[in-house]
Amino acid sequence: MLIDPDVVRDAIVGLSDSLTVPFVLTTGLSSLGTSHLVVLGGVAELIAGAISMGIAARVVRSCSGETEREVEEVLGPIGVDEPTCRAVAKSLRDSGGEEEASPESRTNDVETGSSLRWSKDVGLTAFLLKFGQGMEEVPTRRLYISAFTIGMGYLIGGLIPLFPYFFIPHAQTALVYSCIVTGVVLLIFGAIKATGDGR
Repeated sequence: MLIDPDVVRDAIVGLSDSLTVPFVLTTGLSSLGTSHLVVLGGVAELIAGAISMGIAARVVRSCSGETEREVEEVLGPIGVDEPTCRAVAKSLRDSGGEEEASPESRTNDVETGSSLRWSKDVGLTAFLLKFGQGMEEVPTRRLYISAFTIGMGYLIGGLIPLFPYFFIPHAQTALVYSCIVTGVVLLIFGAIKATGDGR
């Protein structure tokens, strides 16, 4: 049985963040001298980070699914297939973030005149948003699986830089081992991710 690509993607997101953030925190806490405090701070950060990543994943997946359904609801009846609808939704999401990217772009919009600003609101995006009302509910099972996968990936991956502190009482010595272990895991993770991306 093959693993769902969405689950793999979610696990990679959780693992990649968890290898850096807890490592930086434990490095700073190592200056306190005792591994006990590093472990307490690290575990607290892992729990908070896993919860935060899980909630963020659920919200992002929810919004992503809504956009795809809205596009499919509008374009589907006129014969546009599902992969094309997904591509349009992705394009809309990508272009939506660029319009609000910088304060300079907002200032330039005001300076160029209201007619140009108005023209950005007309088109497919506005049409989809207007007619996207009354869509069916987001499949919550997938949202919760994504949130759980990212959260657990963060929690499990974050234990890697914290692992030496469990066994070595002197924090500076544990820091050296943590640097080595985290560096090796990041190199392996990067190599696997690069080969999976085809680079």
